[in-house]
Amino acid sequence: MMVRRGTGPRLLVASAVAGLCGCSGARPEALGVFDTRGLDADAAEVGQPVSSLPPAMLGNEPVTWDDLHPLMVEIAGPAALGEVVLERELTREMAARGLTLSDRAVDAEESILRETMSREGRTTPDEASRLLDSMRRARGLGPVRFAGLLRRNAMLRALVRGGVTVDEDDVRTAYAVRYGPKVRARVLLVPTQRQAAELRALVEPGSPPAPVPYLSMAFADLAAKYSTDPSGARGGSLPPLSVEDPSYPAAALAALKGMKPGDVTEPVAAPGGFALFLLEGREDAAGAPEMASVDAALREDVRHVRERLAMDDLARRMLEAAPLRVHDRALEGARSR
Repeated sequence: MMVRRGTGPRLLVASAVAGLCGCSGARPEALGVFDTRGLDADAAEVGQPVSSLPPAMLGNEPVTWDDLHPLMVEIAGPAALGEVVLERELTREMAARGLTLSDRAVDAEESILRETMSREGRTTPDEASRLLDSMRRARGLGPVRFAGLLRRNAMLRALVRGGVTVDEDDVRTAYAVRYGPKVRARVLLVPTQRQAAELRALVEPGSPPAPVPYLSMAFADLAAKYSTDPSGARGGSLPPLSVEDPSYPAAALAALKGMKPGDVTEPVAAPGGFALFLLEGREDAAGAPEMASVDAALREDVRHVRERLAMDDLARRMLEAAPLRVHDRALEGARSR
């Protein structure tokens, strides 16, 4: 969600994948040119190694790498170059620090990703695996790129681990966010403060105040029409959130604490513009476990989030500082992660 800063003790499913991917780009395999089924059989029939064949045939006409190369570079060249540059720079830095990369560390990265998606998406492990597979397909993360992604993240984690700490306040905040009272709210995000104020005037409770369901419906209609936040597609509806969650704008959290159902915040500065929040209701913290019983798990979760932020920052700095000279203009932008 755009209104969240991503600096709190929770890791969004979307950012988990986006941050891990390193670089984004269109999916070249969607064109069908990477389907090599049948090539081995064809090669055996003609007595040729696969490497001597063109990558594809259209009827009796070969489709050559010369045909494909400029298109492939334009589609995904910067992303591919960025991944190569980052992996080489990470490998050099690991060697300079006397660190080694184990298969176990690489495997752990996939486990961390699946566990994060399961927890934050409130899904079962099987559902999280299906979600990860779907996201991999959407982002063009085939076996080679996904394996590279896990290697890079394992190296990044090894390089930042010593600088990440978790204190008692972090754990208490994580406990409050996960197990404490929640509010049900909607958000509407627009580019300017003026536009946010004008939209707020359309749903501001009158005298007497309108019923909460009516206000919620009116707010949802405006969010669906005007909001630039991804939640606009569902009328701005948010999952139940904690007013202690530091990944939301502090001004919004402060306002939500003292609001009653049906109230709308003043425009709040947020990533992407200015946001309005409508409070729909509150949920008590029923059945929460004792903090001591979940202390270790919370510490691990907070550590992973802190490491993720440090990893993203290190990757950005390494790409910016890499001694890269780009000779092909189609590869410009490779330093963006």
